[in-house]
Amino acid sequence: MNGIIKKSFENAEDVAQFHYAIWVVTSGRSAVHTEDGSTEEFGPGDIGSTPPGHETWVVGDETVVGIDILAESLG
Repeated sequence: MNGIIKKSFENAEDVAQFHYAIWVVTSGRSAVHTEDGSTEEFGPGDIGSTPPGHETWVVGDETVVGIDILAESLG
């Protein structure tokens, strides 16, 4: 697979091992809180990136489905 890893994560702590996350939400809503104190909410069609030290949670009752691209660095 030439360096591509496909993996499912059970919880946000599993994702925290990576330094950066680039993602797109396909359904549901989630919120992200970063170490600088900012909090943003994301929904279907939103694309974003998060730095190390973020927390993420589901907003509402709908399951969040999306695609995460996880990296040790963006450089």
